[in-house]
Amino acid sequence: MALTTGGSNLSKQKSLSNMVAAAVICLAVILSPITASADSSSDGLSLSITPNVQTASLGETITYTYVISSTCNSTISGLALTDDRLGTISLASTSLEPGENITISAAYTVAEGDFPGPLTGSVSVTGISASDSTLTAGATASVTLNPLVAAIKVSVSADRTSASVDDSVKYTYTIVNTGETNLSGITLTDSRLGAITLSADNLTAQASITATATYIVAACNLPGPLLSSATVIGQTPSGQTVSNSSPEVSVALNAKTASIKVRVSADQRAATENETIKYTYVIVNTGQGTLSNIVLTDSRLGVIVLTSDNLSSQSKLTASAKYKVLAADFPGPLVSSATVCAVDASGQAVSATSGEVSVELIKGPSHRAKWEILKSKGVPGKGIEHAPGLMKYFNHNSNAEDRAGNHGNGNNKDKGKDK
Repeated sequence: MALTTGGSNLSKQKSLSNMVAAAVICLAVILSPITASADSSSDGLSLSITPNVQTASLGETITYTYVISSTCNSTISGLALTDDRLGTISLASTSLEPGENITISAAYTVAEGDFPGPLTGSVSVTGISASDSTLTAGATASVTLNPLVAAIKVSVSADRTSASVDDSVKYTYTIVNTGETNLSGITLTDSRLGAITLSADNLTAQASITATATYIVAACNLPGPLLSSATVIGQTPSGQTVSNSSPEVSVALNAKTASIKVRVSADQRAATENETIKYTYVIVNTGQGTLSNIVLTDSRLGVIVLTSDNLSSQSKLTASAKYKVLAADFPGPLVSSATVCAVDASGQAVSATSGEVSVELIKGPSHRAKWEILKSKGVPGKGIEHAPGLMKYFNHNSNAEDRAGNHGNGNNKDKGKDK
């Protein structure tokens, strides 16, 4: 019995000990604090945020879903939801009954400033309990951002499809930032013209810039075609280099025709012995391409000094020379012509000879005065060559023409006076 009793007492003691231990455990549970997770609160209000994607690219829209839940035994009022990127999120209801939840969505578009990422968003909710206590909860979400695409493009066009030597060809270049990030330090180079000046050296994403340059077709470009391309280089904010080259633009070249022309004139139509005649020469480059090594020769005066020995296409050069009439030049007339020679850029020689210019020679000053009077009068409708008595003042065939003229006009009396 004692054993039984003892056993009974022991059993009672054990039961009492178990009861005390259970009470202690309950008390510990009641007194222990509740630890909140990253997306919930211990105040009877919880919040979660979930993006619809795990990764995103520039310009992509991310939809966030927010869930606000109540764990209180009373109504929560005055709810307010705030996202650190989107600001205040409008709620369909600002109160929650026990056990209720509110689900709402909001969208965010990935911007260049979000890179390199990840895109981490924080959201918080506040509310007022039935006892006027402020309840809060917070949550975060992270989205990995795909690297920005950096790209650039250049195109070139010409203002003509064909050209000749010395023609101008205007090229237009268009540079486009086709990537997703800003580019700086942009340089443009033409395969024929070299570095092209730009109005700016930076471009935002999808922006463009244009530039122009002019090239003068040279003889060495023949037979053509004239080919040009452009290369553009830029830098991203992270230091990455991007580049692009355009397709070639082709301009057909017309076959070159080199030609030159010269004309000569005298400052008077008649002269006496020891009188000075001034000859004027005009040389014109009538072909394509520049001519060089130009030499001008007068049939009477020899080589004529020029101020330049080269001429661009369609340009002209003027020179002059003087000649003093000699007794040996009589009876005249004094006939001269000019010949010009030159070389084009390919080494081809070109030349031309002017028409002849003729200056009549007069015997003396008295004859010249008479000649000028008759020249000024002339014969209406026939010209000065038919002025009465004019030709006898010229040395060549003067007697025969004088006789013919006087005989026809019955001016024997005048003839005697002239003698």
